[in-house]
This record gives sequence, C-alpha cells and structure tokens, in this order.
Amino acid sequence: MFNPQKSMKYTFYIPIVLFLSACASLPRLPGEKMDRLELDMKKEQIKDILGPGYTVAEKREDNGTTVEVLSYRDFYRDDEFYMFSGRLENMVQGTDAQDRE
Repeated sequence: MFNPQKSMKYTFYIPIVLFLSACASLPRLPGEKMDRLELDMKKEQIKDILGPGYTVAEKREDNGTTVEVLSYRDFYRDDEFYMFSGRLENMVQGTDAQDRE
C-alpha cells in the first residue's frame, strides 16, 4: 500500500545523501601517489602517476637549461615540483609550499 508520508521522507533524504556523497568524492592528490614520486623522474612518468591536472607555474631558461615548475593543486595544499631539463629535481609539498612564499 502506498504511504505518502513515507514517500515524502525518502524524497527529503535522498537528495541530501546524494549531495553528501558527491562532496566526499572531490578530487584530491592522494598521498600514496605522492609517495611513488622519485627524484630524477621524467615529466611523462610524473604525469602517468599524478595525472594531467597540473599547471605550469613557471618556465625559464637558466644557463641553457630549461627550468619548469609544475604545480599540482588540490583543496588542501599546493604541491610544486621543480623540473630541470625534464627531470624531477625537487618537490615542495603541502604547507612547505606555502611557507616558501
């Protein structure tokens, strides 16, 4: 038998549950992916691990060497990777990147 009050209860709670579950899946840069990075990795290797969600924060020539700073950003921290001649030379993670500014 159809119960209108029960139906209204579900109509109220279902959108709330859907909204909260969508918020839980916001994109983040998981620590386990960061742990897989190693110095001297090529840019393509880093992109394979972390994905394409980066911005080029800086790119310059320094004594004939291309210096490129890639920034992977999430909602909780700003992570930067220093690339020299296409290889990972240094990483600044989380609050370290903010302290640098």
